[in-house]
Amino acid sequence: MIASGFPEFEYALVDALRDNLPEADDFLKAWYLTIIAHSLMFHPGAISCFEHAPRGIHRDAEMQLAFGAMHESEWWAVQSEGWTLEYVIKPRLETAERAYRAAIEAAPGLDEARLRLGRVLALQGRPEAALEVYREVKPRLDLDFTYLATLFEGDAHQQLGDLAAAATSYAAARALRPGALSGVIAAASLAHAAGRRTEALQAMSLLNDTRSLGSSAEPWVWRATGGDPWAWYRRGTAWRFPQYLARLRAAVPSR
Repeated sequence: MIASGFPEFEYALVDALRDNLPEADDFLKAWYLTIIAHSLMFHPGAISCFEHAPRGIHRDAEMQLAFGAMHESEWWAVQSEGWTLEYVIKPRLETAERAYRAAIEAAPGLDEARLRLGRVLALQGRPEAALEVYREVKPRLDLDFTYLATLFEGDAHQQLGDLAAAATSYAAARALRPGALSGVIAAASLAHAAGRRTEALQAMSLLNDTRSLGSSAEPWVWRATGGDPWAWYRRGTAWRFPQYLARLRAAVPSR
């Protein structure tokens, strides 16, 4: 469902790019095809587009961010949700890490790349390094990304066995976004792991007061209308589609 006032996919823009750009300039065409596939959450197709695109696209910070997020999202889907996509791609956290570092090198102010770098470091079993990244980037993040960084800090502390610090981080995340489903689940999971079953059940009882918007809108709509930040984060950078579309429209003035 596309909410009123938000952009829809414009497949015809591919033809407009073909008709308005020099034949030798395939950069934006490949860029748009990759982003379309990514924004539809067809990450195997997006990864294939990226890997076969003109080399210049690999120097683009936004594309490196998106490419890293594709691998991160697909890895998570395979590991935690049981998807079996290896026959199409092999999502790798190491590839995501390299892409995020390339994005940061190309655009040091691209703080989403820094946050995601911390997350993939933690997922690779390097929670101390992840915590350093979160501490460095948090002061520059908006509310939603601060929530995510705080939530991820809790996970890193939990990996390190510091359950008290993890509980503090999860509580801080829930204070930032009380209605976010992911914070409640994280707190309940921690309580259960620590053997505090009553506390876990009490946390789970709060689920009726949360919202994820996970099945009723596109990621950029979830982001703009207050959905659980985890719901759009785990779809990669598809929430940035309005920005991507504006960038491409600017390349085709006739549209």
